[in-house]
Amino acid sequence: MCEEALQQVFRAVIISKVCYASSIWWGFTSAADRQQLKALELSELTELVEAVDDRLFQLILKDNHILSSLLPPKSDNCFNLRKKYHNKACIVTVKNTHLFDCNFIVRLLYKDCY
Repeated sequence: MCEEALQQVFRAVIISKVCYASSIWWGFTSAADRQQLKALELSELTELVEAVDDRLFQLILKDNHILSSLLPPKSDNCFNLRKKYHNKACIVTVKNTHLFDCNFIVRLLYKDCY
């Protein structure tokens, strides 16, 4: 097999292995961990993981998904100042540990909520 074909096979296998369940473990990685993953010549890894996270979160936002029970209730806000990422209420809770921010649901609820 030529070197170019080997690199394609390597990338396909590594990307599938790294992206498997990435929504769960990505929040627990540090910047150093992400740099090590990029050393595998996966420069677009962050974009891939964020795209997978967004797709999963959009599926969860549908009421018939099994994980939708983990989401807060819908917001009854009548203001339409800008387009929102979701219509769920961002309930402010006390953060006792750093692990709170690593949770997939919490990360995506507060994504782009500035």
